[in-house]
Amino acid sequence: MRFVSGLLLTLLLVTAAFGGNVDPQLEVKIKGADKATLFPTLIFMTEQLDVQTMKHEHNLIQATRAQRHFDVITALQEITTISQADLLAYLSDAKADGAVGSYNGFWITNMIVAELNAATIREIAARGDVDMVYSDFEGEIMMPIIEEVEDPPVISSVENGLRAVRADSMWMLGYTGEGRLICDLDTGVDGNHPALNHSWRGSNGYTPQESWLDTSNPNSEFPFDGNGHGTHTTGTICGRSTTTDDTVGVAIDAQWIAARAIDVNGGNVAMAFQWAADPDGNPNTIEDVPDVISNSWGAIGGCPETYWSLIDNCEAAGAVVVFAAGNEGPGPSSLRIPANRDTTPVNCFSVGAVNGNYSNYPIASFSSRGPSQCNGEIKPEVSAPGVSVRSSVPGGGYQGGWSGTSMACPHVAGAVALLRQVNPNATADTIKWALMESATDLGTQGEDNAYGHGIINILAAMELIPEINAPYLFPNAVYIDEPNDGYPDAGETIDLAIRIRNTGLPAENVYALFSTNDPFATVLADSVFYGDIAENDTSIGDESFSASFSEETPNGHLVAFNLDIIADGYSAVRSISILIGRLTDPDVATHDIGNVRFTVSNFGQYGLDPGGMNGAWPGEGFKMTQNGQNYLFEGALFIGDGPTRVSNGARDQDQNISDDFVAMADITSAEPGPFADQEYYTSYTDQNADNPLGISIDQKTFAFSDSPDDGFVILEYTITNVENQDLEGVLVAHFEDWDMTWPNADDRVNFDRERNLGYEYSNNNYRGQIILSELGVYSFKALDNEQEVYPPAFTMQDKWD
Repeated sequence: MRFVSGLLLTLLLVTAAFGGNVDPQLEVKIKGADKATLFPTLIFMTEQLDVQTMKHEHNLIQATRAQRHFDVITALQEITTISQADLLAYLSDAKADGAVGSYNGFWITNMIVAELNAATIREIAARGDVDMVYSDFEGEIMMPIIEEVEDPPVISSVENGLRAVRADSMWMLGYTGEGRLICDLDTGVDGNHPALNHSWRGSNGYTPQESWLDTSNPNSEFPFDGNGHGTHTTGTICGRSTTTDDTVGVAIDAQWIAARAIDVNGGNVAMAFQWAADPDGNPNTIEDVPDVISNSWGAIGGCPETYWSLIDNCEAAGAVVVFAAGNEGPGPSSLRIPANRDTTPVNCFSVGAVNGNYSNYPIASFSSRGPSQCNGEIKPEVSAPGVSVRSSVPGGGYQGGWSGTSMACPHVAGAVALLRQVNPNATADTIKWALMESATDLGTQGEDNAYGHGIINILAAMELIPEINAPYLFPNAVYIDEPNDGYPDAGETIDLAIRIRNTGLPAENVYALFSTNDPFATVLADSVFYGDIAENDTSIGDESFSASFSEETPNGHLVAFNLDIIADGYSAVRSISILIGRLTDPDVATHDIGNVRFTVSNFGQYGLDPGGMNGAWPGEGFKMTQNGQNYLFEGALFIGDGPTRVSNGARDQDQNISDDFVAMADITSAEPGPFADQEYYTSYTDQNADNPLGISIDQKTFAFSDSPDDGFVILEYTITNVENQDLEGVLVAHFEDWDMTWPNADDRVNFDRERNLGYEYSNNNYRGQIILSELGVYSFKALDNEQEVYPPAFTMQDKWD
């Protein structure tokens, strides 16, 4: 059997984030409050990702942005899933008593947003798994000062502010933002605007769900802006008309996504950041992750730490986060929250406003000044044009005369996109450092509390970004040949084919040496030649490595190997870890929060009726009421690419239940989760199939507590090809054996093409499934049990049909 072992980093994952129980500002609000009054709060759990240690580990191994993203997102989600379960159950019980209103768990930082009364706040704050309860605050846009100026005609033009930050000089060198992605967290965006419609990610072959988020209405699928602020700021980041060449943006060829969360009834900033950190919900992908998140909003008063870890985690996962400083100048210490944070030289990265229409770039009188209200350090970090800025506005037109740090911040966001084009793996800290060090000093010599380091100069910053001037080789898949159960076990010898990827310049004469200091492991074949590996290409090599493990190797032991990768003029040492023994055991869980009870597993089987085919793992089937009758005898996932290869969890022609799918993760839960009132997550591979496809399946299932959504469960699969060969013609199916009137089987079936709905029914009982994918249904087939499923049938050909 072949199976893929993930590449593991040894990282310190958790630490306490803050100190204390109830934030003093919240304590003032709840003192003497009526028990019926519910306060919006942020509950920070004790366990938090130690993101600084993780960043340090990543820097040591020169990790790519893709690897950083995967490691951070999966670590965040793992911590949250484990640590929030007990408190979420507590909140569910307390809600029934009126002490709790709405609540929602988040993973972007280990936090729960909840409406609580005063007594419940104090109860929760006293828990050992809770570090601090804060008062929530709503972000506000920084209202621009809008002059009454004549709307200029839409003609081919480049704005003065773009020249001031040297964007036009970058374009001449070929850096236009091509291939980069930006996110504006604001009031929304007019998706039909001619300067922006072509560059919205949703217009370029990607789903609306990973391209646009209205936090007040997550079902919204097309960008809109009821205010105008977000359309103006997004235009400054990347706006350019394809019909008139009217150019208002810095990164003119970048694509954009947007989250509507500011000055919106029901808007949610935490939800917006969590979405922006991983828009497609798949940590294995990086193309959906924005290079920068632009924030032209803030709150007034104090220095709460509420969003600090959230911002840090977003940056560790791949995006640079920038904030407008505020429009409360010229008085000192007038920055907005969280732009006033100053825990490191680059966080929080805040932007002041200068007048880009004058050669000496005078500071705008309204631009908020330092020092920081948090610790007295110099703020802001840099400045950019923010006076009389012309950009796009809803309805297809343009307006000049908009002034504010809201207009300055998008110039910096566009600059980040250009610098990420120079080096896609440049870290957030590196990019921000380059922008500060290269800024043109203004005002008082050196860094000051008006201009910060000065007005940004993107061309000069480019010189400080490390070039991709050498190969960058690293292992990105490990294929293990193991003769028995698909897992490396104690006492076994395995062969390893290690695929190497190159994201730098072409590498010639690549070979690798394999070694370990682990007392339980011995390397038997230690070198493989890979030949030449082009830029953005991979090689599997001409042979395999080999290793053996002693009989005394503990189950679950992680064996660390070094892989010395050598090429002409290049060498690097990478780490690979191999898990000995089975990662996890089979498991089942039943959705029970709404009007449906439905059992799922981490091995591709569903329902699992106690009297059904798989007696080892009994479930409850699929019941439409909490104590109703189960009609689902058997359910299974099918994935195949032809009549001889269908990996599945159903019975075979001998009526034996398939064990094709092997559990790779326990079933974890969130109640509520980001999308539903009850969510289950797990993953498995098809490595035990007779002829495996070489895939891994991430499975998410969603159930809802309230009508009309309490009558169904949603199943979502992310299927990844983890082998080194392409798969073509792959089909995915769900098989359900419904028994509506057993033992007097007079069931009927039908298929509704318009709704992608296949169903079975008898009398007034209906059961079935709808395919929600935009691809719709490829085919539908109803099988006659007596002829096609029970002996001697249900062959691989039947399953493919």
